Amino acid sequence: MKKKEVLILIFASFIVSICYGQDYIDSTFMALRSYDLKKANNAIDNIENPQIKLLFSNQVKYYKKGELDFLRLDTILNRDISKKSLATLNILEADYYYLKKEIIKNKYIFKKYFSALEIANELKDTLLITEVLRKLNSHLLYRSRDTLSTKAFLKEYKKFSKVSETDSYWYNYISIGYMYMLTENNFNSEDKTQIKKLFNNIYANSIIKEQPLLLAKLHQIYGIYLSHWLKDYEKANKFNMKAYGVYKRSPIWFAQKGLKGLEYNTNINYYKNKEYRKAIPFFIKDLNRDKEPILLMYTNEWLFKCYEGLKQYDSAHYYFKKMVEVKEQMKQTENAINIRKFSDKYNFEKKEQELAQLGKENSSLEKKIFTILPILGIISLILIFIFYLYKRYKKKSNILEEEQSETLQKLDELKSIVIKNHIVLKDKTKVYISDLMYVKSDDHYLEVVTQNDKKHTVRGKLSQIKEELPPNFIQCHRSYIVNSNFIKQVNATSLVLINKEQIPLSRSYKNKF
Repeated sequence: MKKKEVLILIFASFIVSICYGQDYIDSTFMALRSYDLKKANNAIDNIENPQIKLLFSNQVKYYKKGELDFLRLDTILNRDISKKSLATLNILEADYYYLKKEIIKNKYIFKKYFSALEIANELKDTLLITEVLRKLNSHLLYRSRDTLSTKAFLKEYKKFSKVSETDSYWYNYISIGYMYMLTENNFNSEDKTQIKKLFNNIYANSIIKEQPLLLAKLHQIYGIYLSHWLKDYEKANKFNMKAYGVYKRSPIWFAQKGLKGLEYNTNINYYKNKEYRKAIPFFIKDLNRDKEPILLMYTNEWLFKCYEGLKQYDSAHYYFKKMVEVKEQMKQTENAINIRKFSDKYNFEKKEQELAQLGKENSSLEKKIFTILPILGIISLILIFIFYLYKRYKKKSNILEEEQSETLQKLDELKSIVIKNHIVLKDKTKVYISDLMYVKSDDHYLEVVTQNDKKHTVRGKLSQIKEELPPNFIQCHRSYIVNSNFIKQVNATSLVLINKEQIPLSRSYKNKF
């Protein structure tokens, strides 16, 4: 009897393991969907495939610390493994480049996701299908901003949205992002009803009670909805604070990253609600912390707007100048990078060295030819052979000379597009681009006005000076060219500059503003 009970127990365990046995790859995907990193690590420890294990571990490290180890994905072998493992590898390889923000790898990322989706459909593996669809939709929406493709894949994802509470959460969450991209400023009552329904679906989802970081993301996007669509900035900040509280309790990098975004959104809401004095200290704190040029530019812009709202024009002007300076630095950096890329692409220095080396070889070859002329008999065969060598080297030399000429020409073309930081007038006066507010034409003379209200009159035509100015200088009237960086307001028949000076705006040029 005892023996029978043991056999029954073993058989029952076997059946349970088949029906309810844990697939550690599935468990890891499910844990990462809800940012449950502890559960993900436990599942990863039991994964047998070393390549899948490595890619999953690297992804967990990213969520914890915001770092990714450098991986040589071309060394990963996709042969002699199951179809499910192959699909998993395709997903994780695409994830790796997506998390690294490798925009140039976009085609590769899509190729890997589509390959995984094809295998998942063949296997009828619902979890893999939903994993690919979730990531494809996020990639299309937030990286590529391709709303047309997102619509098609969202429709496909909707079929599986009731498979699990987590899939339901992500389907509704991505749908909200899709609605935001689609409507932007054209938000009507029908859109409002649809988005409210999506939010109600998520807030009714039990998964947010189990996974606090999913709840924090929900509060965060609801705060954005209240701010951008409903213009209810005070209520938006209440939800921002709810999300802030959840993120604050989590030590992982992903949560700390959310805190910074919430602070920035909250400060912008203070500005939009005309609570300038609340916003300014936070923006100054961001200014001292942020080192990325794009963030510095935007933070200076918000500070300029806040001080302008308080009518503290000296401070507003100071931060406006800082914003313009950062923008100019960004342009110069971009141009320097483009020149460097161009130089690297054509290996200019290397080709120059090759030409010099070939010149030395050719010179040496000519000396040898004249040395062996007196030799009798086999000399003719040797001369033919050497001539052949000479022709071959000469051909290579010509090819390299042509490539060098082309390279120099393209380098000159690229250098010519680098934006100048000043112009020189006909009377030899130097005027800096960043200080120039507008140019006025009066008969055969030009009046050049800078931001310190200095005016300089010189003989010339408006069409001639326009050719020397960068694209941010726009003609608004047959007698005026204005620097768009100094425009504060565009009216029906005039432009208002930051120093409150009004410039006429012709109907024929209005479409440029």
